[in-house]
Amino acid sequence: EMIVDVPYIERRIEEDREYYENGGKDDDEEEERGVSGAMAKVYDVEERIGMLFVHGMLHLVGYDHETDEDFELMVTKEEEVLKLLKEDLDK
Repeated sequence: EMIVDVPYIERRIEEDREYYENGGKDDDEEEERGVSGAMAKVYDVEERIGMLFVHGMLHLVGYDHETDEDFELMVTKEEEVLKLLKEDLDK
């Protein structure tokens, strides 16, 4: 089951925009990877929903990020899927 809370996404977009436009930086390199890192600087609701969809679908097919090893596997798969989607959308 997957739920998309659009008002929450809109709030997070504004929080992220404010943070990065006021000089905020990512302190942890891992935070910049996968959907989470990619989303942080995306301020379009529809684009973020697509990214969350990728993350959620990976959870539904068994990926997780509870351990460092699981995190690495999931982030790698997220990056792979996002790259493929971008290539398809750019055609």
